[in-house]
Amino acid sequence: MRSALRSYGANWIKEAKAEFDASQRQYRMMLATSIGLIVGGVLLGVLIGAATIRAILRPMGRLNAAMTAVGQGQFNSRIVVERDDEIGHALRNVQAMQNKLAFDREQQQDMARKAAAQRRQDMHRMAHEFESAVGEIIETVS
Repeated sequence: MRSALRSYGANWIKEAKAEFDASQRQYRMMLATSIGLIVGGVLLGVLIGAATIRAILRPMGRLNAAMTAVGQGQFNSRIVVERDDEIGHALRNVQAMQNKLAFDREQQQDMARKAAAQRRQDMHRMAHEFESAVGEIIETVS
């Protein structure tokens, strides 16, 4: 009976060891898979983050360049709008502002040209009137 118990105990220990070893292998495999998935997820997150940042920085750079040009009084710069999101709306607004400011400046310059032409005309008229008045005085004195 003792030998049967020893044999049974040895078999039980052997089976327990086999199950333990199988569990260890399964644990290592799951650990490696988990680490691989985590590393893959982090790399994918970094790639998506870099693409997102690049997708935002380029249009923002164009927006800033357009706003800088408008701020410096350059209203003829070309603004390319390729997007239909918030940045695209902002670019369209800057484009509209640029066109409005260019129109206003052109209108002011036109008004200044007309005012200068009117001043010249008034000066010629005054000079002619003065010349006529002086001529009349000279005739009267003569």
